[in-house]
Amino acid sequence: MRRLLFALFQRIHRFNHRLRQWFSDAGLFVAGAMLLAGVFGVDTRQNSAHQLFALLFALLLTGWLARRRPPRLTLTRELPRYATVREPLHYRLCITNPSSRTVRGLTLREELTETYPDPASFRTSAWIGGRRINRLDAWIGYPRWAWLVALSRGANVPPVMVPVLPGGASQTVEMSLTPLRRGTLEFSRIVAGQPDPLGLILGLRHLECPDRLLVLPRRYPLPPLAFRAGRRFQPGGVGLALAVGNQDEFIGLREYRPGDPLKRIDWKGLARLGRPVVKEYQDEYFVRYGLILDTFGAISGDPAFETAVSVAASLAAAEWGQEALLDLLLVGPRIHHVTAGRGLGQTEQLLAVLASATPHPDSRDFAGLDALLQKNQAGALCACVCVLLTWDISRQALVQSLRVRGVQVLALVVAESVPPDAPPVTLIPPQDPAPALARLRL
Repeated sequence: MRRLLFALFQRIHRFNHRLRQWFSDAGLFVAGAMLLAGVFGVDTRQNSAHQLFALLFALLLTGWLARRRPPRLTLTRELPRYATVREPLHYRLCITNPSSRTVRGLTLREELTETYPDPASFRTSAWIGGRRINRLDAWIGYPRWAWLVALSRGANVPPVMVPVLPGGASQTVEMSLTPLRRGTLEFSRIVAGQPDPLGLILGLRHLECPDRLLVLPRRYPLPPLAFRAGRRFQPGGVGLALAVGNQDEFIGLREYRPGDPLKRIDWKGLARLGRPVVKEYQDEYFVRYGLILDTFGAISGDPAFETAVSVAASLAAAEWGQEALLDLLLVGPRIHHVTAGRGLGQTEQLLAVLASATPHPDSRDFAGLDALLQKNQAGALCACVCVLLTWDISRQALVQSLRVRGVQVLALVVAESVPPDAPPVTLIPPQDPAPALARLRL
């Protein structure tokens, strides 16, 4: 039954999509008025609505027969490198008319790749509009189905109109969109429509113009995070940033003292001064911070997980200092480790990784992950921020294990509540995290 219902939704969606492509706004109004007149004009002896129906039908038929397809245009998008969820994005579209015919009233519609929901993917419990429901069957309907299709598409791009495009000319128009989700937006093609002389029906031409745009997670403002200053013995510093392998920083020359290694003697200085001098070095290390994102125990569309990703993105984009390295650890069935900092990558790389983060429904015990974190330089961290989805015993043990190693830990739990007998932790509400993040303190 559900599959039949979904097949009906697909047909309705495709029919509605084609109607919006074929008809202009005036054409949709005339078509609606025609259908209304047809309903009231069934009884021709009671009113004259059938005459209005015939007139409107004649207008639409004339427009359909007189429609003309636009020429094969050449289109080029000028997309930015990244976009951000819920932030309006403006980009330019360059249009070239290679024909000699002047096009008037041209309408351009972006089409993004979309997927239809699979009936098998629906659970007895899911998220709709940011809140959890337990009776999904009572909520399955075309509005929810269309919302899921729009979410898979990722954004809605309003159509733009080009009043006049002469033959052989080029013109640049500004397009705008607001991303609905993080991830990749797939631009597939652009539908160009030219209206008939009555302005009711559009002649269509589908122009293939594939492109991609990465949408970064939403970010929130954060107060300055002043972690305890300190350095741990880990590979890093100027030597790692500017050369391959570890290297000390040269700071000057000094007199030779018994026991100094021969490899540090400056032979040129010996020849010039007549006495041995030694090169003196100073170890240079960056301060290293960690950012751990929990991906266990969440399902796709879970607002708690999306908020956790946004919190992690806000922390990744925060100011950690010019001499600091930031390790991003995505804790899942396998740990993804990305480092950003001086000479090792930019913050955009961390945000790009977070844009593609996926939840894992199985709630795995964190006890076995401690060894994996050690392999990913968890012991070399000076401080660490853990963004967790719950505050159970295994996650508490992970935080305590980091603290035992001397790592300063800030634990953020994105949830509605935590057990009353659990150790104190910073709670981040999934629905509105901005106030809690603005009050964030170590």
